[in-house]
Amino acid sequence: MSQGGNTPASAGTGGSGSGQRLRIEPDKIVQAKQAFQEALDSVNKHIKSIESAHQVPWANDPVSTDTAAAFNNITTGDHPQSAVQVLTSYANQLSSAVTSLDLAERAYRTTEGDNADSLRGTGVTGA
Repeated sequence: MSQGGNTPASAGTGGSGSGQRLRIEPDKIVQAKQAFQEALDSVNKHIKSIESAHQVPWANDPVSTDTAAAFNNITTGDHPQSAVQVLTSYANQLSSAVTSLDLAERAYRTTEGDNADSLRGTGVTGA
């Protein structure tokens, strides 16, 4: 952040989308962080919901067993395209953005505080 807090904050998303940047004006950091946190909370709820949706075979036959296994593999399997894996990756990206925005917010508040202290030291006051 530059003096005066005029430099937009950047929040990297990490994960498979590494290198992607989101530029946010300093006065919008708090709102952006809140939006990302709300999205993260929502995704985490969906992950828990999917993890609890484990299916057991409906009947004692091979078709039911195969169907339940396929459903569980698609939703909670260890492969990278299962619903839980995809949502977990997305949650990690959101978490990284929240952390980056939190750091940017702290830096912005520090810079603004330093600027206010400097202005008070020179006898300049704000409106």
